[in-house]
Amino acid sequence: MKKLLVGLLLVVVSISHAHAFEEKALKNLKAFKKCKKCDLSGADLHGQNLKKVDLSKANLRGANLEGANLRKTDFTGAKLKKAKLSWFMYKAKLGKADLTNADLTGADLRSADLIGTNLTGATMKATNLKGAKLIGANLDKANLDGSQLQGADFSGASLKKANLSNTVLEKTNLSKADLSGTRFNLAWLKDMTLNGVNLSGVDLSNADLENVSMDGAILCRTRLPQGEVNSGCK
Repeated sequence: MKKLLVGLLLVVVSISHAHAFEEKALKNLKAFKKCKKCDLSGADLHGQNLKKVDLSKANLRGANLEGANLRKTDFTGAKLKKAKLSWFMYKAKLGKADLTNADLTGADLRSADLIGTNLTGATMKATNLKGAKLIGANLDKANLDGSQLQGADFSGASLKKANLSNTVLEKTNLSKADLSGTRFNLAWLKDMTLNGVNLSGVDLSNADLENVSMDGAILCRTRLPQGEVNSGCK
């Protein structure tokens, strides 16, 4: 019985310490508008004004950021798995952040820094990514159905089996990107350069290709409006 009471006491103390640490982090965030490397996992930050706040390398796993103002907020290297994110993310800094399976539906990510960001399996339907930088980002199996990708930079990014159906790609940079198995159903590609891009298994038969260059692209089981091409198969 004595051992049981001691064990329960230790649990209570550990919980209170964790709670106190989170409260301290929240106080620092509100007072100083920064919380670099702090632990805000599971914190309720919905509706907060976090514009230009420094949250780089912070742990925000499972945090609630719905309706928060995240314009120009610095999330560089932050952990955001399972976090509920706001759509107010204009010019946000998310370079090398972990957004695996994150829900960014309808988010305003215009001109956002997503360089090297992990967006594997992310839901990004109807997201505005105009002018966003996604150089070297991982978007494997991400769902960007209906998104606006004009002027976005996906150079060197991995988009294997991603869904780019119904998207608008105009002057979008996809150089050296891996698009194997990516879906482009009813996508509009205008003034695009796909030179050297891996288009293995890609179906572009229903895409609108206007002034698109594919010099040196890997075309293996690639379906184009004029038929299937297998010139790049090894």
